[in-house]
Amino acid sequence: MLIKDQFKNQDFTLSLSSGYFGFFAHCGFVKAVYEEGLKPKLLTGSSAGAIVSACLASGMTPLEMEKEFLTLGKHSYWDPAFGFGVLKGEIFEKTLKQFLKADFADLQTPLRIATYNIRKRKTEIFDQGPLAKVVRASCSMPLYFHPVKIGDHHYWDGGINDKMGWTGIAESELILGHWLPSDKISDWFERRSNKQASAGASQILKIQNLPPTGPGHFANAPKAIALAYEETKRFLNQTVVD
Repeated sequence: MLIKDQFKNQDFTLSLSSGYFGFFAHCGFVKAVYEEGLKPKLLTGSSAGAIVSACLASGMTPLEMEKEFLTLGKHSYWDPAFGFGVLKGEIFEKTLKQFLKADFADLQTPLRIATYNIRKRKTEIFDQGPLAKVVRASCSMPLYFHPVKIGDHHYWDGGINDKMGWTGIAESELILGHWLPSDKISDWFERRSNKQASAGASQILKIQNLPPTGPGHFANAPKAIALAYEETKRFLNQTVVD
């Protein structure tokens, strides 16, 4: 049996990890997954994975996502301001609103987004509320973005303690996921990532040597999308190892 056959005609969760500006690679991953006719019952994500998961849940196709992502640049997120981080994050949230539904209640597919509650010092999963603000919170990497206030609490990047947004997910859940290797800048706050990547009921793709797509490297975005797409197609057409 091929890996893609393991997910056909079965309920499964699609999980996308945190990873510094890794939403381009995630786009290539979901492009291949959806091309194979695989549609999840649930989406989870942290940080970069939260962006792509939320776009899918909002009804965007991977092809639409690719087209829109390739128009992004510094103007899409750059708003330096004094505070606990370089960027305020309001322009980034405004950009997200162009792609996302206003609220979790409006989504086509159930979605769970991981954030880090600073006061409680633990992961908090959102599955309701203002979608763009929650995704912004999940992407608010310490030192880069200001914390995001939702209700009475402030939040940082979901990848701090839950790389895939798996908090509260049953270990028996059938999961198809894309795990982005950390870069040198962000690796320090991902060391306590969820260990479910090795769960027997999961198939998690980890692609090495993706081109950098962070600030100053947006020109690599098409290459990152294409490489992730090609690697995912190969991955899905491998034989399941018992």
